[in-house]
Amino acid sequence: MSDPTAVAAMMAEQAAQMAAVKSFNIEAFTLMVIGLMATSLRTYSRATTVGFSNFQADDYLVWVGTLTICDFGMGNQVGHCFETGLAFSVGEHAHGLANDAMTPEQRAALSPDSPEYQMRVLGSKIQLWGWSTYATLLWCLKASMCTFFLRLTMRIYIGFGFIVASWLALGLTLLTSCRPFHEYWQINPDPG
Repeated sequence: MSDPTAVAAMMAEQAAQMAAVKSFNIEAFTLMVIGLMATSLRTYSRATTVGFSNFQADDYLVWVGTLTICDFGMGNQVGHCFETGLAFSVGEHAHGLANDAMTPEQRAALSPDSPEYQMRVLGSKIQLWGWSTYATLLWCLKASMCTFFLRLTMRIYIGFGFIVASWLALGLTLLTSCRPFHEYWQINPDPG
């Protein structure tokens, strides 16, 4: 029979985790809406100032970045921004679990057949996809800013070169730093 004190402590811990997930989800979706509103306001301002026919590359790149992280109707009832949806999924479907922050003892004790193991694998996969999506968003927004500055000065080509080179370096580092690739979501032994 289980110790009632241990069961109560476990239930309190689970309740605290769920409260933290709910708080994070509220924050994430609020920030997503603020970002979409700012992007929409920018586009509206440009459209009323210069008209849609005079949009420049930066006007489109800001939406490429936004659409890179948006998933309107692909498996969701409502349009959710993809990056925020991934962050939500880690908390909702993987219960905030991934293969990080585990001691060697925890890794050894975790059975590959257990639901926690499966949630940690799923959380690790979602986390990898989230990092990639977030990096793409940031580099699209950086390209948009450099394109905007290009209208002000032609010396911005150095900035474009840095954006392309650093994005490629980040992508290669992210996708090649763990070999074999499936060890990104490996639980035991610790993939390092």
